[in-house]
Amino acid sequence: MYKDTYISEKEVMRILQATNFEAYRKYKYGNNLLIGSAVVGGIGCGLMLASLPCITSNINAFAGLIISGVAITGIPFPIMYVCGLSQKSKALDIYNSRFDRNKVALNLIGNEKGIGFAITF
Repeated sequence: MYKDTYISEKEVMRILQATNFEAYRKYKYGNNLLIGSAVVGGIGCGLMLASLPCITSNINAFAGLIISGVAITGIPFPIMYVCGLSQKSKALDIYNSRFDRNKVALNLIGNEKGIGFAITF
């Protein structure tokens, strides 16, 4: 949500690009990971579908090779997906940290006149 309205991902990226480049970079990286996980997942599903006829026709060596390929390509899919969501979440946290109104800090201040404490909120 932005200013109490739901916005699209394109709008989110436009806002992040205009206001906070670090957050934009992380958000774009998260999107790329999600796209990569979809590609890897598609390859895994394609290999799985290709292995079904091989299993039923008793071609054990080829079916074993296909199933191994499914297992190998299936491992990165959830990892990339979770990492992509995490990167997008971190990007939004970076952007929202500028607006954290509940943050209270106690700082030690020193200058030529003395030492003191400052509370910022």
